Parts: sequence; structure tokens; C-alpha cells
Amino acid sequence: MPHIGHSLGVELHETPMIRPGEKRKLEEGMVINIEPLITDSAGETYHLEDLFVVTGSGPRLLTQGFAPRSIPVIGEPISA
Repeated sequence: MPHIGHSLGVELHETPMIRPGEKRKLEEGMVINIEPLITDSAGETYHLEDLFVVTGSGPRLLTQGFAPRSIPVIGEPISA
């Protein structure tokens, strides 16, 4: 994989890309998707993805916890 993350905006993958040789700097207010490619012991590969916003005091995680075990129904509250 050529990158481990990228900025999030209008396009699927936007600059700055989180990869060796990237020239553009991260700026306050940017939302960054970090998506390392993981290979498990069975040889299956998948992405783990987390969203961060760049703040003046460092990154702030936007992704909160695990996805629900079932697909939520729109209009119904999600139980914890």
C-alpha cells in the first residue's frame, strides 16, 4: 500500500497523504483518516480505519469505539 492515511474531504483520497516523501504539512482543522493495512494469521488483509482532526494541541480522535453488532435502523435509538 502506498500510504497509511490521507486527508478526508470531497474526494476518496486527498492530500496530504500520510506516506514517505509527502511534502504537504498537516494543518489545524484537517481531518485525517489513518488506515493501516493489517494481515491476520490466516493471511486475510483488511484496513482498520480511524478519523482524527488536527488541533492546535495535537490530534483528536473522532472515531469512537466499535461499530454496533447489528445494523442500526434509522429513527431508532442505538442502545449501548
